[in-house]
Amino acid sequence: MSPLLWRSDVAPGQCTLGSPRVKGVGKMHAGLPVADQHDRKLVYAMSKHFPDDVLLSDNFTVAGQVIVSEALRSYLQTSLADHAIEYLPVTIHDHKGRVASDKYFIVHPLGTVDCIDIDRSKVKWNPLKEKTITSCQGLVFKSDAVPPSVKLFRPSFWGQHLMVTPAFADELRGTGLTGLHFTPAAGFNGIS
Repeated sequence: MSPLLWRSDVAPGQCTLGSPRVKGVGKMHAGLPVADQHDRKLVYAMSKHFPDDVLLSDNFTVAGQVIVSEALRSYLQTSLADHAIEYLPVTIHDHKGRVASDKYFIVHPLGTVDCIDIDRSKVKWNPLKEKTITSCQGLVFKSDAVPPSVKLFRPSFWGQHLMVTPAFADELRGTGLTGLHFTPAAGFNGIS
């Protein structure tokens, strides 16, 4: 099983979001709980670079965060009932600073999965953040490192990315929810 990176896709007219400062992002990348310190007034604004794009999709990825609609959150809660996940509420503002929706959530799975073959992936470590991968040359996964029951997870040392199993990605694509996109993680080259 080769995991997929959870990304987003934008259709014509759909907005993209700017990146606010998210408290506790380091703890999130480490898979630690942050719900008790989450800023419930966190706002993601529609990007001023695309002023005519105002439609909301069910899925956004912004600076390593996966942000989902109420509909997608509800689906995840049902499908991943056995996973430990925090859903951190956020608000989306339109281009004029008005509330476009207050029914969106950051998906934050708790814990990490030690699944990256560090040596074979030729990782470079971040000199400022201990045990954090900065880049790699051809990401390689340990065989059978992701437990069969796990469908959504953060990889250890590369926690700024959410990953899903191919089967769960297919399941999500079949829901008809918008903005979902998944790319192969194996072989990833570059800066994380």
